[in-house]
Amino acid sequence: MSSTLAGKKILIGITGAAHAYQACDLISLLTKAGAEVQAVLTQNGARFVSPITLKALTGKEAPSTMWPTDSDFVVHVGLCADKDLILIAPATANIIAKAANGICDDLLSSVIVSRPCPLMIAPAMHFLMWLNPATQANVERLKGWGVAFAGPDSMTMPNGEKVTGQFRAPADLVKDIERFFAIKDPAGLKV
Repeated sequence: MSSTLAGKKILIGITGAAHAYQACDLISLLTKAGAEVQAVLTQNGARFVSPITLKALTGKEAPSTMWPTDSDFVVHVGLCADKDLILIAPATANIIAKAANGICDDLLSSVIVSRPCPLMIAPAMHFLMWLNPATQANVERLKGWGVAFAGPDSMTMPNGEKVTGQFRAPADLVKDIERFFAIKDPAGLKV
């Protein structure tokens, strides 16, 4: 068990990127390392990963709406109140834009804006979306506010061209998170 992650409370936001299924592997690895994990889904994220699967992995409901029928607490504030880290993995260009501009139109974006803890973003998108000037400006804005980024990684296209935008492997993300907690000023980490 990793002493760096033992007892850490991590909220993972899962968006509608094609690599959303890898969040399940990430949750398993974090749990095995001793972290307490809670998942939150966007509506598009729920198209890739079942809330039932996430509950089986974490032991907790994986909400995707701000309007639960069985709760009287403010969901977005309650979800992040005691967390040590919020990790968006995978993070689409859409959620990065929302985070950079304070847009709160769903549960995950509201959690991001109301969080009292550090934020790490693991991007995953088509390389043209990653290279888009708006996405790059949003990333730079968030980095300027102390948000950590894990990836994206590069990959080689069939034509031999090397492009960036690939989701980091779950094992590599766990190492990034361990480093995040091991340093003195985690908000200043630029992975």
